[in-house]
Amino acid sequence: YTEDYLPGPLCAERNAAYARLHGYGFVSHVMSAEDMRAALEPRACQWYKILMLRWCLGSDFACRYDHVVWIDADAAVLDMHRSLGELLALCPQEVVCCEDCSAASALNTGVLAVRPGAYARELLEALWDERRFWTRSYHEQSALERLLRRRGELPVAGSAAAAG
Repeated sequence: YTEDYLPGPLCAERNAAYARLHGYGFVSHVMSAEDMRAALEPRACQWYKILMLRWCLGSDFACRYDHVVWIDADAAVLDMHRSLGELLALCPQEVVCCEDCSAASALNTGVLAVRPGAYARELLEALWDERRFWTRSYHEQSALERLLRRRGELPVAGSAAAAG
């Protein structure tokens, strides 16, 4: 997150405490808004999570973990005693995110878990290249939704499969 983002330190402190409690690794990136813009240009700042996940999966960092999890700077763990590992064990998918409660996007990438491997690396590379959403509303969320629908990995909105 950027140095001037007020919820960032509070959420990072809470999430770091959760990680320590459960023996998970935790990394927080704090930088100036100028540095973030430079790292992402021409993309909007929401794309930073995709940049960081790509970096994690392309490094030795990911080899130490079953999942690499991104948590937005304005998101904090509420139930400190519930294990993320137990929750993710219920999800066989390589990439896990939440459903968005709004009509704006089907997906919410505020918390995004990826299992290190070829599928996740390839998906994140393809997502990074979704130029149409670099500066549009819901940015990487809309791009991920579009990409997964195009691949047949997410039901098409309005279909019987999407309805449940």
